[in-house]
Amino acid sequence: MGAERFGLLFIAHDPESGEMPHGPMAHVAVYTSKMNYRVPGGDADLITPQCVSYRELETWIDDLKRQLDDVKREGKRAFEKEVETWRARRSKDSN
Repeated sequence: MGAERFGLLFIAHDPESGEMPHGPMAHVAVYTSKMNYRVPGGDADLITPQCVSYRELETWIDDLKRQLDDVKREGKRAFEKEVETWRARRSKDSN
């Protein structure tokens, strides 16, 4: 459909020190178009191009859902990997 609109920002332990002052954290990033519109309640960042038919709108929405599902899977893998790394390091330190 075009450029990816969503991405994962995953914050893990500090690779230098191995410290994790907090648990792993994640954010979903939204990459918006350059055009902003004023709407009731504030500015709106656009996440699709202009759609001129319902079919086009539906296609973009389906693609956005797919991208969010991809981000969700990526986040799950990142959290699982980080927890596994943390547990292995903790187990090693306790031995």
